Amino acid sequence: MGRKKKYNKVKKEQVLLCWSFPHHGWYKLNVDGSYRSGSGCIAGGGVIRNQEGEWLSGFAANLGTGKVIEAELWALYRGLELAWKSGLAPIEVETDSTTVLKLMHNPVEVNWKHPQFNLIKSCQNLLNQSWSCSLNHAYWQQNSVADCLANFGLTMELGCHYFDVPPPLCEPFLVQDISRVAQPRFLPPSVIEYRKIKKLEEVDIHMEDLASVIFTWKVDNFSKLDAVKHYSDVFVIGVFEWRILMYPRGNNVDYLSVYLDVTGSSTLPLGWARYARFSLTIVNQLQSSESLTKDTEHVFNKSDSNSGFTSLIPLSEFCDHCKGYVVNDTCIIEAKVAVHKSEIKILEEQKTRRSTTSRDLQI
Repeated sequence: MGRKKKYNKVKKEQVLLCWSFPHHGWYKLNVDGSYRSGSGCIAGGGVIRNQEGEWLSGFAANLGTGKVIEAELWALYRGLELAWKSGLAPIEVETDSTTVLKLMHNPVEVNWKHPQFNLIKSCQNLLNQSWSCSLNHAYWQQNSVADCLANFGLTMELGCHYFDVPPPLCEPFLVQDISRVAQPRFLPPSVIEYRKIKKLEEVDIHMEDLASVIFTWKVDNFSKLDAVKHYSDVFVIGVFEWRILMYPRGNNVDYLSVYLDVTGSSTLPLGWARYARFSLTIVNQLQSSESLTKDTEHVFNKSDSNSGFTSLIPLSEFCDHCKGYVVNDTCIIEAKVAVHKSEIKILEEQKTRRSTTSRDLQI
């Protein structure tokens, strides 16, 4: 009896992955397929964006029943077809299906006996048209909008449905992509090195693309505040409305608790999300260098509409008149909030184009 071979299990390392903007002057097409186990239903979806991450066009297709590979191939075909007919080139194409990549990059291995031979050849013909078009792999963490559209396709009528503006359920994923929100994944070190995947501290959010304001809130008669919660006036960045939320007696702690809050969160649509990088400052009115500032970033949504610091400063220190934070029973809180300019532009366009334009094309 032969000896069992021992295999050294490669220890995987955690990396953080996010969608990446296409190169300057290029477009990006992300595609994905979806399969519903049990029923065997398949669907596909895809989105085309420009170098600013702006939505240009997208689609969701109900493909009936079939296999996973059929869903992935149809998604690629419909996405390439849409890009070609729309004249959107040069274009970077991404799919999370390694099987599709092998079929596209190794055409000699595909013969007429392959069950999807005609579909594979149709995709290859589009890729080989007279345009600059690259096809690459993206992990699902980098492909969330296409994944959302593919799942959406499972709920639609049979056929391929095109969208000139993003369906509402895609909006939070678009915001996360533009904001470079990263998600974890474990990969072998060799893959990390080969693909030059960046770690969290290397994932860059370009500060020059941030639109920011500083809002100053002067709170008079602090000692006489009765409410458990106390809100500032509303301030606006682009189309975004914010306010400061303060717990003057602490949020179940003996600290001053201060948060950044989204106004009207109860009326926001399902799937809504906004990214912000912000800081909150307790101003020292006697010596500005002693002002206390804490900063963070957060993706706000309907169920998580505020973020900040429960233990910003001990109440005993804050209320000590000698410290300079409360002078003549007045305190000053500043909020510096930054959101992406490209995100503002997308949502401003959506505000003027409420209805989603859909053109149906039967498969």
